[in-house]
Amino acid sequence: MGGAHYPVASYGFSQEFGDYLRNLPLEPGRGTIVGRTLLEVGPVQVADVLGDPEYTMSEGQRLGGFRTVLGVPLLREGSPIGVLALTRSTVRPFTEKQVELASTFADQAVIAIENVRLFQEVQARTEELSRSLKDLRTAQDRLIQAEKLQLSYKAAGDDRRFYFEKCCRKRVLTSNSKTEKTSPTPDQTQWLNTHNGERPD
Repeated sequence: MGGAHYPVASYGFSQEFGDYLRNLPLEPGRGTIVGRTLLEVGPVQVADVLGDPEYTMSEGQRLGGFRTVLGVPLLREGSPIGVLALTRSTVRPFTEKQVELASTFADQAVIAIENVRLFQEVQARTEELSRSLKDLRTAQDRLIQAEKLQLSYKAAGDDRRFYFEKCCRKRVLTSNSKTEKTSPTPDQTQWLNTHNGERPD
Protein backbone atom coordinates (compact mmCIF):
# COMPACT_ATOMS: atom_id res chain seq x y z
CA MET A 1 0.00 0.00 0.00
CA GLY A 2 2.92 2.36 0.69
CA GLY A 3 4.78 4.25 -1.97
CA ALA A 4 3.93 7.13 -4.25
CA HIS A 5 1.46 6.85 -7.12
CA TYR A 6 1.56 9.05 -10.20
CA PRO A 7 -1.35 9.90 -12.53
CA VAL A 8 -1.04 8.04 -15.84
CA ALA A 9 -4.17 9.24 -17.65
CA SER A 10 -6.91 11.82 -17.32
CA TYR A 11 -9.91 13.00 -19.32
CA GLY A 12 -11.91 16.20 -19.34
CA PHE A 13 -9.31 18.34 -17.57
CA SER A 14 -7.29 21.29 -18.82
CA GLN A 15 -3.72 20.91 -20.06
CA GLU A 16 -2.58 23.00 -17.12
CA PHE A 17 -4.16 20.59 -14.65
CA GLY A 18 -2.63 17.65 -16.51
CA ASP A 19 0.82 19.19 -16.29
CA TYR A 20 0.29 19.82 -12.58
CA LEU A 21 -0.64 16.18 -11.93
CA ARG A 22 2.08 14.65 -14.08
CA ASN A 23 4.88 15.17 -11.57
CA LEU A 24 2.78 15.08 -8.42
CA PRO A 25 3.49 12.07 -6.17
CA LEU A 26 0.31 10.88 -4.48
CA GLU A 27 0.92 8.89 -1.32
CA PRO A 28 -1.47 7.31 1.19
CA GLY A 29 -2.91 10.06 3.40
CA ARG A 30 -5.97 12.20 4.06
CA GLY A 31 -4.93 15.20 1.98
CA THR A 32 -6.02 13.93 -1.48
CA ILE A 33 -8.75 11.67 -2.79
CA VAL A 34 -6.12 9.27 -4.16
CA GLY A 35 -4.19 9.21 -0.89
CA ARG A 36 -7.35 8.70 1.14
CA THR A 37 -8.49 5.84 -1.11
CA LEU A 38 -5.09 4.14 -0.82
CA LEU A 39 -5.24 4.58 2.94
CA GLU A 40 -8.71 3.11 3.38
CA VAL A 41 -8.39 0.47 0.61
CA GLY A 42 -11.98 1.03 -0.43
CA PRO A 43 -14.24 3.53 -2.22
CA VAL A 44 -14.03 7.04 -0.75
CA GLN A 45 -16.23 10.02 -1.60
CA VAL A 46 -15.86 13.65 -0.64
CA ALA A 47 -19.09 15.55 -1.27
CA ASP A 48 -17.34 18.94 -1.37
CA VAL A 49 -13.56 19.24 -1.21
CA LEU A 50 -13.86 22.91 -0.30
CA GLY A 51 -15.80 21.95 2.79
CA ASP A 52 -13.45 19.14 3.86
CA PRO A 53 -10.74 20.40 6.23
CA GLU A 54 -8.56 17.30 5.59
CA TYR A 55 -8.42 17.87 1.86
CA THR A 56 -5.20 19.80 1.22
CA MET A 57 -4.69 19.71 -2.58
CA SER A 58 -6.02 23.23 -2.98
CA GLU A 59 -3.90 24.08 -6.02
CA GLY A 60 -5.12 20.98 -7.81
CA GLN A 61 -8.71 21.87 -6.96
CA ARG A 62 -8.23 25.38 -8.32
CA LEU A 63 -6.76 24.13 -11.59
CA GLY A 64 -9.25 21.26 -11.96
CA GLY A 65 -12.31 23.17 -10.81
CA PHE A 66 -13.89 20.12 -9.15
CA ARG A 67 -16.00 20.00 -6.01
CA THR A 68 -17.25 16.43 -5.55
CA VAL A 69 -14.71 13.61 -5.86
CA LEU A 70 -14.88 9.83 -5.73
CA GLY A 71 -11.94 7.47 -5.41
CA VAL A 72 -12.14 3.72 -6.12
CA PRO A 73 -9.11 1.49 -5.53
CA LEU A 74 -7.73 -0.88 -8.15
CA LEU A 75 -7.15 -4.00 -6.08
CA ARG A 76 -4.99 -6.98 -6.95
CA GLU A 77 -5.11 -9.74 -4.37
CA GLY A 78 -6.43 -7.24 -1.83
CA SER A 79 -3.67 -4.68 -2.33
CA PRO A 80 -4.19 -1.38 -4.19
CA ILE A 81 -2.14 -0.96 -7.36
CA GLY A 82 -3.83 2.29 -8.35
CA VAL A 83 -6.90 4.48 -7.95
CA LEU A 84 -9.73 5.44 -10.27
CA ALA A 85 -10.74 9.02 -9.40
CA LEU A 86 -13.97 10.64 -10.62
CA THR A 87 -14.86 14.30 -10.11
CA ARG A 88 -17.75 16.67 -10.57
CA SER A 89 -17.50 20.40 -10.99
CA THR A 90 -20.56 20.91 -8.81
CA VAL A 91 -21.48 19.62 -5.39
CA ARG A 92 -23.38 16.50 -6.44
CA PRO A 93 -22.46 13.30 -4.59
CA PHE A 94 -22.33 10.00 -6.49
CA THR A 95 -25.14 7.58 -5.76
CA GLU A 96 -24.53 4.14 -4.26
CA LYS A 97 -25.31 2.53 -7.60
CA GLN A 98 -22.81 4.79 -9.35
CA VAL A 99 -20.18 3.88 -6.77
CA GLU A 100 -20.86 0.18 -7.37
CA LEU A 101 -20.61 0.71 -11.13
CA ALA A 102 -17.29 2.51 -10.70
CA SER A 103 -16.05 -0.34 -8.50
CA THR A 104 -17.00 -2.89 -11.16
CA PHE A 105 -15.19 -0.85 -13.77
CA ALA A 106 -12.14 -0.69 -11.50
CA ASP A 107 -12.20 -4.50 -11.11
CA GLN A 108 -12.32 -4.91 -14.90
CA ALA A 109 -9.43 -2.46 -15.23
CA VAL A 110 -7.34 -4.55 -12.83
CA ILE A 111 -8.06 -7.68 -14.89
CA ALA A 112 -6.96 -5.87 -18.04
CA ILE A 113 -3.81 -4.57 -16.36
CA GLU A 114 -3.03 -8.02 -15.00
CA ASN A 115 -3.52 -9.59 -18.42
CA VAL A 116 -1.10 -7.10 -19.94
CA ARG A 117 1.40 -7.82 -17.18
CA LEU A 118 1.10 -11.57 -17.67
CA PHE A 119 1.38 -11.18 -21.43
CA GLN A 120 4.55 -9.13 -21.02
CA GLU A 121 5.98 -11.74 -18.65
CA VAL A 122 5.15 -14.55 -21.08
CA GLN A 123 6.58 -12.54 -23.96
CA ALA A 124 9.77 -11.86 -22.01
CA ARG A 125 10.01 -15.54 -21.08
CA THR A 126 9.43 -16.56 -24.69
CA GLU A 127 12.18 -14.21 -25.86
CA GLU A 128 14.49 -15.60 -23.19
CA LEU A 129 13.75 -19.17 -24.29
CA SER A 130 14.27 -18.17 -27.93
CA ARG A 131 17.69 -16.74 -27.07
CA SER A 132 18.56 -19.89 -25.11
CA LEU A 133 17.45 -22.09 -28.01
CA LYS A 134 19.51 -20.00 -30.43
CA ASP A 135 22.56 -20.32 -28.18
CA LEU A 136 21.96 -24.07 -27.93
CA ARG A 137 21.72 -24.41 -31.70
CA THR A 138 24.90 -22.38 -32.12
CA ALA A 139 26.71 -24.63 -29.64
CA GLN A 140 25.33 -27.72 -31.39
CA ASP A 141 26.46 -26.43 -34.78
CA ARG A 142 29.95 -25.79 -33.41
CA LEU A 143 30.07 -29.30 -31.95
CA ILE A 144 29.01 -30.80 -35.28
CA GLN A 145 31.66 -28.78 -37.11
CA ALA A 146 34.28 -29.90 -34.60
CA GLU A 147 33.27 -33.54 -35.07
CA LYS A 148 33.40 -33.16 -38.87
CA LEU A 149 36.84 -31.57 -38.61
CA GLN A 150 38.03 -34.38 -36.37
CA LEU A 151 36.75 -36.97 -38.83
CA SER A 152 38.48 -35.12 -41.67
CA TYR A 153 41.78 -35.21 -39.80
CA LYS A 154 41.33 -38.92 -39.10
CA ALA A 155 40.53 -39.64 -42.75
CA ALA A 156 43.55 -37.64 -43.87
CA GLY A 157 45.72 -39.57 -41.42
CA ASP A 158 44.41 -42.89 -42.73
CA ASP A 159 45.14 -41.78 -46.30
CA ARG A 160 48.67 -40.72 -45.40
CA ARG A 161 49.30 -44.00 -43.58
CA PHE A 162 47.92 -45.99 -46.51
CA TYR A 163 50.07 -44.01 -48.95
CA PHE A 164 53.15 -44.47 -46.77
CA GLU A 165 52.62 -48.23 -46.49
CA LYS A 166 52.01 -48.47 -50.23
CA CYS A 167 55.20 -46.55 -50.94
CA CYS A 168 57.13 -48.82 -48.59
CA ARG A 169 55.84 -51.90 -50.36
CA LYS A 170 56.79 -50.45 -53.72
CA ARG A 171 60.23 -49.58 -52.38
CA VAL A 172 60.80 -53.12 -51.17
CA LEU A 173 59.63 -54.61 -54.44
CA THR A 174 61.81 -52.22 -56.44
CA SER A 175 64.86 -53.02 -54.34
CA ASN A 176 64.30 -56.74 -54.74
CA SER A 177 63.89 -56.30 -58.47
CA LYS A 178 67.11 -54.33 -58.76
CA THR A 179 68.95 -56.95 -56.71
CA GLU A 180 67.79 -59.68 -58.99
CA LYS A 181 68.80 -57.72 -62.10
CA THR A 182 72.31 -56.92 -60.78
CA SER A 183 73.15 -60.28 -59.22
CA PRO A 184 76.81 -61.07 -59.81
CA THR A 185 77.96 -63.79 -62.20
CA PRO A 186 79.52 -66.95 -60.74
CA ASP A 187 83.05 -65.60 -61.43
CA GLN A 188 82.19 -62.32 -59.77
CA THR A 189 80.70 -64.13 -56.85
CA GLN A 190 83.86 -66.21 -56.52
CA TRP A 191 85.93 -63.07 -56.57
CA LEU A 192 83.80 -61.41 -54.03
CA ASN A 193 84.04 -64.38 -51.76
CA THR A 194 87.74 -65.20 -52.12
CA HIS A 195 89.60 -61.96 -52.57
CA ASN A 196 90.10 -59.21 -50.18
CA GLY A 197 92.22 -56.93 -52.23
CA GLU A 198 93.04 -56.43 -55.86
CA ARG A 199 90.98 -58.29 -58.39
CA PRO A 200 92.94 -61.04 -60.20
CA ASP A 201 93.40 -60.78 -63.98
